Amino acid sequence: MIKIKMRKNSKAKKGDLIALTKKGLGFKAQKKISGVKLMKIPKKIKMFGFDWKVVINKESGGSYNWIKKEIILGNKYGEASNILVHEILEAVLGYQHCRFYGNEENQEYQFIFNHTQLCNIGQEFANILKDNSLLNL
Repeated sequence: MIKIKMRKNSKAKKGDLIALTKKGLGFKAQKKISGVKLMKIPKKIKMFGFDWKVVINKESGGSYNWIKKEIILGNKYGEASNILVHEILEAVLGYQHCRFYGNEENQEYQFIFNHTQLCNIGQEFANILKDNSLLNL
């Protein structure tokens, strides 16, 4: 995860999305993307007819549990909002029977679907985002 320290004269506020540019070995905040805010992480999400609990665990990268109906978010691999979207999409692919085990050593799953399934995946994914006010359409 990249942490950005705001300069005193910066017009950006906490929560604003900042475009980053690579400079040397680090990253430098380049500019504020106007009007774009980071997603607020909900405490629960309605998916597939159930309420799923959203748990923050900073030691985790991110996962979901069908039995417990929970999504676990961490910041090991990036911003929690990106991981939330990733886990929702992965759950949709599992729900649509498109997720298969691949290499078990590093949990590299395989996702296989045809165009008809893609249409269903897109619709289900959009509905979850819209129904939970994560996306305004």
